[in-house]
Amino acid sequence: MIADFWQGWSVSRKTFDEELGRILAGHRRSLDMSQEFFSSCLGRDQTYVSKVETGKRAITLQEFLRWCDALNLDDAAVMELSAKMKSHVE
Repeated sequence: MIADFWQGWSVSRKTFDEELGRILAGHRRSLDMSQEFFSSCLGRDQTYVSKVETGKRAITLQEFLRWCDALNLDDAAVMELSAKMKSHVE
């Protein structure tokens, strides 16, 4: 099942990072959180959040899960986000 999910991902890293950042920023905004406030939730500075959200900085899986936790995304929401990413970058 997991192998099937990742099949077909053939985009540049830049495109992937930009789309992921856009989606994460949308979730943050939907919670009415500023980048400054959200960065404090992550224990990072605001420029880190800005760079991730604009696709100028890639994040690891561990960082992605940390963002999801800070955005209060449950497992189902994380899977939905992953599916959305796949559909946007194919």
